[in-house]
Amino acid sequence: MFPLPFSPARPAAIALAALALTGCSTVQSWLGRFAPEPAPETPAAAIAPSPSPSASPSPKADPTAGWTRYASSKGGYAVLFPGEPAEEVAKIPTPAGETEVVLVRYQDRKNGRLYLFTHNRVPVPQGSSLDIEKGLDSSRDSLARGMDGKAIAERKITQNGFPGREVEFDRAGKFAAKARIFYANGILYQAIVGTEDRNLKAPSVNLFLNSIKVAGSPEKPPS
Repeated sequence: MFPLPFSPARPAAIALAALALTGCSTVQSWLGRFAPEPAPETPAAAIAPSPSPSASPSPKADPTAGWTRYASSKGGYAVLFPGEPAEEVAKIPTPAGETEVVLVRYQDRKNGRLYLFTHNRVPVPQGSSLDIEKGLDSSRDSLARGMDGKAIAERKITQNGFPGREVEFDRAGKFAAKARIFYANGILYQAIVGTEDRNLKAPSVNLFLNSIKVAGSPEKPPS
């Protein structure tokens, strides 16, 4: 059914793929629930004149000023969202044992974007070992299936020293998504930005993905 990310126990492979599929189905579901709202036009009379040149350079503004920091001590990570995120928790039964999936999301209705971060501990049967690269392959493929799309670009990354992938997805020109998938401290992490305008170069996309911090220990959140 799915590539085998574990050896020798197949139930662990099915568990990992099922967890990835759960997350990407949520992406597709949430992207379908909202549409971007048009930005209000600014009357010409209300547009302020450009400031006069100054000899002193202005301090560089923080592009994430006003963003909300979400931190999980249990998940051992922190990430910035453009607004106040909502959290959902689900218990997922798998052939290798039950696991808890935590999904944190923020909808930007105005710009038609959805920001998601999920994490779950990967149950590994006793006597099995984890093939991380095959597990990441399985997660990527499951995300593509759940979005009813395909991966159009991919590169290997390290996230705070942990192995992962950065993948871009497209669904028949209807929407696009960019994801970072990585495995650390026995936990599968997936950060995803879905865009209705398919603009994966929007500054907020990489600001979100680059804000992720993972602790060396899953029980100690990063500062």
